[in-house]
Amino acid sequence: MISQVYFIIINLNCLRGSILHKKLALLHMKPEKADLAKNRRILENALDKAAEHQVDWLITPELCTSGYCFDNEIGHNWISPQPDRWTTRFLNRAGQAGICLFLACPEQDRESGRYYNSVLVFEPGFGIRGRHRKIAVQKGSESWSSKGETAKPILCQGVRVGVIICADAWYEEIPLGLKEQGAQIFISPAAWPPEPYSPYPCWESITRKTGLPLVICNRTGQEDDLPFYASESLVMKDGRKLAAYASEEPALLTINWDFESMQPLDSDFCRISI
Repeated sequence: MISQVYFIIINLNCLRGSILHKKLALLHMKPEKADLAKNRRILENALDKAAEHQVDWLITPELCTSGYCFDNEIGHNWISPQPDRWTTRFLNRAGQAGICLFLACPEQDRESGRYYNSVLVFEPGFGIRGRHRKIAVQKGSESWSSKGETAKPILCQGVRVGVIICADAWYEEIPLGLKEQGAQIFISPAAWPPEPYSPYPCWESITRKTGLPLVICNRTGQEDDLPFYASESLVMKDGRKLAAYASEEPALLTINWDFESMQPLDSDFCRISI
């Protein structure tokens, strides 16, 4: 019996090399403000596209299910604890496709009743591995959201992921704290236009100071007075852009990733129309 157990362990270690390379996909989406049904259809279509292209990790932009400025149109009393019925079905579909999912959505805390701007991290076979609640909540469009209290790495397929939502990157103590706790890569769902407050200085700074790669899933479109057409989804490391995309056209952006070297295997994104 002992020799059989040892044999299994050895074979799992031999398989380790096959899981070091993953295909990441960033959904550079055009969320429709307050149109939950339409945004859900976009997400479902994107998940199907990701499955067709054998994506391993699918990352969504900030508040992709609701749009960023939803509160001034439909309020926030509709927000429920997550996963709700639709999210549960969506995660199940991701699980059937073998796709890890970083789903950025509003949620209500079941115990306190407070609302949060959150990211759920889902892994097939394990369910929701963790969630990050945005700490650097902005006044105005995000006044409905309470501030998250902590940021901790979330284990996903053996990788310690530091999730930072948009302006969380502005406050270096958040990514630096994640690095100190063992994070190996930053995943950042965002809704961040380049003006009036450019995100590039803070993105460059945290990648230089931590040495970790930063994968930013941004968005396009416009909501109220916020134009996102020039917003970039990108991969950055050591202060340098390794891949970038900005356009009025939404797209599913794929890139092959080496989790051993923590570097992309491709020189740029492959763009898939959605």
